[in-house]
Amino acid sequence: MRRRRRWTAELSAELRLPKILNFVLCAAAVLASQRSTPAEDYRAALIEGDQASHRLDEAAARSAYERAHRLAPQDFEALEKLTQACIDLGNQLVEERSKEAETYFREAIQYAEVMRRQFPSRAQSYFYLAASYGSLSLLKGGRQKIMLGREVEGYAEKAIALDPNYAPPYAVLGVFYREVASLNWLERALAESLYGHLPKVTLDDARKMLVKAVALDPTSVYARYQLALTYEMAGDRAEEVKTLGEIARLAPRNRLELRFQGEAQRKLQQLRG
Repeated sequence: MRRRRRWTAELSAELRLPKILNFVLCAAAVLASQRSTPAEDYRAALIEGDQASHRLDEAAARSAYERAHRLAPQDFEALEKLTQACIDLGNQLVEERSKEAETYFREAIQYAEVMRRQFPSRAQSYFYLAASYGSLSLLKGGRQKIMLGREVEGYAEKAIALDPNYAPPYAVLGVFYREVASLNWLERALAESLYGHLPKVTLDDARKMLVKAVALDPTSVYARYQLALTYEMAGDRAEEVKTLGEIARLAPRNRLELRFQGEAQRKLQQLRG
């Protein structure tokens, strides 16, 4: 009787075993199907960053793009968006008068340097160096501002040489030319005695660069606003008003462009006032 019971128990166990194994295999399959791949995680991080950027949440955008960059450190798209997000976050903090702005501009420079090492033949690599140094220069004065300006000039010219149809470096160079053209003879002489030759440029040279930037990218609030400021400095009221009016029809891409659009509207009201 005891032997029969043992045989019955063993048979019952053997019959249950396939069911248990089948359950375990099915559960494992479900879990595996729910586990995302690194590529899917990377794409999800980029989408999250794009959404945050669209709603002007620069801190969230930077965090998401940083995660994407860690998942794919050799990918250009994540690196480019991360660099831009650092610049955007720095600009937001400048607007808020926070001392942390410089931290993010320097972080942008670091990522732009990585971009240059990994993608030395792309114009964007040099533009982002120019843009990062240019943003940092806004926080500086005197000698540092001039030194950073020379970096901006060199990187912007390199970007244009690599891709003459890429709009952003023309805008950066136009702003640099305007700043140099606005120096009085004493300021220029002092700068050249300390740092060597400065380009012999005029407000018209600045205007030409910015007009080129607008022609290549008509949707850029930044380029049009800088062009309007150049017309203002040159005393061309008609072109200034025209350019300011055009800015109202554009869609800002980041918080800086949104601020420039608001400033353009205020200037236009004052001029028409």
